[in-house]
This record gives sequence, C-alpha cells and structure tokens, in this order.
Amino acid sequence: MAEWFERAFDASYLEVYDQFEQEPIWQMDCDFLCRQLNLQPGDKVLDHCCGAGRHALELARRGMQVTGLDISPSLIAEARRRSQEQGVNVRWVLQDARKMDFDQEFDAAFNYLTSFGYCDQEDNQRILHGLHRALRPGGSLLIEMINMIWLLGNFTPTLRRVYEDFTYIERRSYDPRTGRIVTHREKADSEGVTQVLEPFSVRSFLPCSMVRMLEQAGFQVGEFVASPSGGPFHTFSTSRLAILAQRPA
Repeated sequence: MAEWFERAFDASYLEVYDQFEQEPIWQMDCDFLCRQLNLQPGDKVLDHCCGAGRHALELARRGMQVTGLDISPSLIAEARRRSQEQGVNVRWVLQDARKMDFDQEFDAAFNYLTSFGYCDQEDNQRILHGLHRALRPGGSLLIEMINMIWLLGNFTPTLRRVYEDFTYIERRSYDPRTGRIVTHREKADSEGVTQVLEPFSVRSFLPCSMVRMLEQAGFQVGEFVASPSGGPFHTFSTSRLAILAQRPA
C-alpha cells in the first residue's frame, strides 16, 4: 500500500495551500536561501521535495542551475507546466527522495517548509545520507522546519481557513511516543458538503536530534537560524528554524 505522502500531494494540495504560492512569500524564501547558502549564479542547486517548483523556478531566474525533485506526479507536472509557461529552465525529477542516486553533483541543497520527517526513522536517515552523497565536498545543506520546542508550548489542535469557495479544516494530534504530528484534513463547500482529504503524518524533531542525524550522515552541522528572517534562533520563541550543514571538503 502506498504511504500517505505518495497520495496526499495532488491537485487539492495546491488549492488548499495556495498562500505559499503568493509571490511575496516565495521571493522572501528565496532571498533567505540565497543568503544562508551563499548561492551564486551558476551554482548547481537541489530543491529537495520541490512541490510545484516555486522556489526552484525563482532560483533558476536568479541564475542558478536548479534541479527540483519530488515524489508527486501531480506537483511535478504542475512544476513543468509553470517552467514552460514562464520560459525558465529547471531539471525536474520525479523520484522518491529515499531512492536518490545523485553523486557529488550539487553545490547546495535545501529541504524547505517541513518537507522532512514523513518517513520512519530508518528512511529519514537514508534521505540524509542521500543528500550528503548528492553534494560535492564542501557543499552546503539547509533544512527548514518547525521548531519542535516552540511547537510543544504553542500546539493548536484545530486550524480553520475560510476561502472563497470552501472552508478548510485541520484537526491535529501529537503522539509523544513517536514524536509524530497527525493531521486529519477536510474541505467543506458552501453547501456544507464535506470532502475528507488524505491525512498528514510528520515526525517533528528536536533540534538536537536533527544534529545527531545529520552528523551520522556525515555532515558538519553549523548554525541554527530563524526562518525566513535569518535572525537569531531562540530556543523557546522561534517558531521556524533552518539548520545549516556542510559536507566536509
């Protein structure tokens, strides 16, 4: 049976999460990525779990040689459509992140917006080893995620967003045994008809756990920074963080 992340990222995902598709947001994200990874025109960059390609496309417009990888046929198809429509050259790869076979190809890679932690522990570690292998010696990695320490003090069990044509509802629970956040999702149209969407199940890691996993994969772990401001990371008050790491030269 396919795992949840092989089913959930379909056309409805873009409809529900369209706020992340708005230009001011992804421009700010890409400014942040360029600063933190010191990206320069011509650099070879991997957008790991790229979705519909908003970051990959913008970085390619800024002169980087970008590869976008994702497991979702729907999202990769949309990314290809956008790149053709906009005349922007990005290499799109439809592939399971656990099966990456890149070898010392990239100057930098990033995994953005809590796109890590979908799998079990063994596969999560396998993904980090794949990212290490994909980077050239001296290459840099940025993983951006929710700060679990902040999350535990600010957990919101229910989220409701009202759109023009439907209302979107998330009901979340946290399992302290596994560290996973399970999110049950649904859409209700203007007539009250409810559509149940594929639930999400994401492992949320303590920063110290991420350090251990990255080091186990061969990385040297650098700074923690607040995302996407790039400001200082404060353990209890920073909601989102980016962890910077490097494959040793």
